[in-house]
Amino acid sequence: MLLIALTLITLTGVITAGSVINDRAATRAQHSVELASVYLAAVADLQAEQSLKNEYQLRPGSATSAGHQGATVTLRAALEQVRALGSASDRRRVAAVLADQSKYVAATAALFAAVNRHEPRAVTNQLDATTVVPLLAVMQGQIYPGAIAVRKQALANVTQVRRTGRLVVWFDVATLLVGIATLMLAWRALRRSRLALQTQSDLNRHQALHDVLTGLPNRTLFQDRASQALRATQRTDQQVAIMIIDLDRFKDVNDTLGHQFGDLLLQQVAQRFEASLRGGDSVARLGGDEFAVLLPASNAADAHATAERLVETLTEPFDVRDISLDVDASIGIALAATDEDVDAVVRHADVAMYEAKAHHASVVTYSRRRDANTVTRLAVLGDLRRAIPAGEIVLHYQPKISAMTGELHSVEALVRWEHPTSGLLGPAAFMPVVENTAIVHLLTAEVLRLALSQCRAWLDQGRSIPICVNVSARSLLTKSFPQEVRDLLKLHGVPASLLTLEITESSIMSDPPRAYTIMKDLDAMGVTLSVDDYGTGYSSMARLKALPVKELKIDRRFVMGMAIDERDHFLVQSALDLGHNLGLQVVAEGVEDEWTRDALAAMGCDLLQGYYIQVPGTEAELETWLTGHGMEPVPSAVS
Repeated sequence: MLLIALTLITLTGVITAGSVINDRAATRAQHSVELASVYLAAVADLQAEQSLKNEYQLRPGSATSAGHQGATVTLRAALEQVRALGSASDRRRVAAVLADQSKYVAATAALFAAVNRHEPRAVTNQLDATTVVPLLAVMQGQIYPGAIAVRKQALANVTQVRRTGRLVVWFDVATLLVGIATLMLAWRALRRSRLALQTQSDLNRHQALHDVLTGLPNRTLFQDRASQALRATQRTDQQVAIMIIDLDRFKDVNDTLGHQFGDLLLQQVAQRFEASLRGGDSVARLGGDEFAVLLPASNAADAHATAERLVETLTEPFDVRDISLDVDASIGIALAATDEDVDAVVRHADVAMYEAKAHHASVVTYSRRRDANTVTRLAVLGDLRRAIPAGEIVLHYQPKISAMTGELHSVEALVRWEHPTSGLLGPAAFMPVVENTAIVHLLTAEVLRLALSQCRAWLDQGRSIPICVNVSARSLLTKSFPQEVRDLLKLHGVPASLLTLEITESSIMSDPPRAYTIMKDLDAMGVTLSVDDYGTGYSSMARLKALPVKELKIDRRFVMGMAIDERDHFLVQSALDLGHNLGLQVVAEGVEDEWTRDALAAMGCDLLQGYYIQVPGTEAELETWLTGHGMEPVPSAVS
């Protein structure tokens, strides 16, 4: 009995020691996982800084700048957590990174200021390459090794916990051989200890590979699964599809109701996404309101159908604490090409997602032709940036006449590019490439300068000919645009009353509050504002009534279809009635024949524009048209 008692005491001591070791190992594992998570957050924030810095160079704006500042703040917070949780080497690393981060903030401020001054891309790229990028590389070289080392240590600690757990089980069996009665008591205690250790081990591993909020796989696990899927498809004819999903209007939920409601909404969205996918497919949360979906065996049609199904899951409102919330999604799809790695496919899906968001489309599949980073697009952007100061941008002119009298009312200035090798290019050849870049603002400014210079020349000849210029959406939403217009008017000595700015519905609706503020400033200085291509956008009568506009231009597609489609005739008449009821002057563009001209005059249209009146041409061709039609402008009192 004494031997048994001593044996039991010895086993108990060993088991107790094993439990203590396991507890300590579990604590170390938990601490390593927490430190690894903080490191990963720092890595994500650093990547966000780099991404938003690159985005600001292509599409500068306050939202991008604010996002970059936010990433800087959260990176510092993550580094402070590393300092608090880490070792002495981690604290030294944090001190070095924080010092470099201060330099990086100053460098990016200088870069953003250069972009805001519209300095040439070559200048901003040089500034980026010599100051910002080296600092980023240094910080990455400091943070990434630390994150990798801590993650390896976390996995090693988890493995150690499992090994220790198995050792405890072996001693459980040894205790069974000593005595049934003692075994039953000891087994219960040890079993509880083993289960707790196993649970902790599984929890640590799960936390390392899953999103804490939604329980979905995180970026690390998603990339691992995607890599495995890409390797598997190399032996088959199937394709891997990756989707990037960004929730629309999610920021409104956070800003209005708080992050707690946003978190609950994200959990419900994750549940719907999981429920709508097939068994072999994966959905992950990459961070914020961004999700990713992996289809290991797919094709273009199957991926698009899956994306549409995901969009459909969001149509039903979400009930969050008795508040009904609506969200939409923008989804970008990329199908992996041969030998592409995960990062490339994810980037392509990200490009497609941003295109979907920009064009208010639910789903867009990546196409190299539309990739903003393709060689062709970059070549056009580079050529155009050179063409503007080189004087290759020219204007053609098309008159607008009174529908009742046929007298000249004004002239629209239309941009053309005298390309040194391709000849004269119309806007369709280059505007789709530049309309979402900073260059379009430079192009708008150049067109305004040329138009006002021509208007000044007419004034010097004793002619007062109003001129109309199309304004890009980017210029309309730039706070400094009214001052730029004011400066150009003053520089050329042209009265604001002789300038009409034509703005499309879609430009206004992309950010109505900001567009209204800038339009109000333009109207206050005496510039006439015209809504161009009316009928193709989304503006309501209430929105149109609130805008400080004087003119409404009916889109040419409806005017050109009047003779063959009664519905187009009805739409044109409705637009005329709406414009007149709001006290606006109405212009019909796209007048291609005599019947259309007479019909519009009979309907009460104010002004006409189109090929039947005059094809757009040079200033000399416009002079010939004026002389041939006996429409010499009335001499102006302005000098």
